[in-house]
Amino acid sequence: MKIYLSHRERAAGIFMLLAVLFVIVFLAGTAIQNRWFVPRVSFHTHVLRGEGLRTGSPILLSGIEVGEIGDLVILDDNRIDVELVVLEKHAHRVRRGTKATLRRLLGIGEKRIHLEVPTDEGETLPPGALLPADEPVDLLDAVSTIDLGEGFDMPRQDPPN
Repeated sequence: MKIYLSHRERAAGIFMLLAVLFVIVFLAGTAIQNRWFVPRVSFHTHVLRGEGLRTGSPILLSGIEVGEIGDLVILDDNRIDVELVVLEKHAHRVRRGTKATLRRLLGIGEKRIHLEVPTDEGETLPPGALLPADEPVDLLDAVSTIDLGEGFDMPRQDPPN
């Protein structure tokens, strides 16, 4: 049994195949760009203030992006557990004595986590290890803690009748 297709049907079939091929190439490129299939290792740190932290914010080591912030969970003592998702190829650099320092870019915007690794060769930390956090007070943190309400309280005066 032979099936005869018109020129329009053949053109539509070729168009559909090209469209499907384009979608596959686009998804593969997106997966590569976003590193969807690159193995990762998780570490944790606990911080007191979570403002400015966002899931997906970068984790930097010597100024190079080596991962991103994963889940943010409020603990029973009101500290924030921050999951540090580091690319597996950089995980061996996270050694005993590594600190997670929270900083904003130019003092504004979302916070980034900078991993400060000791210069001496130490033992590589296992996945899931807890890193100590360093939370310096930055400009936005300092300004947000100022309470201007007390300094500007004026006694209330009723309007004259």
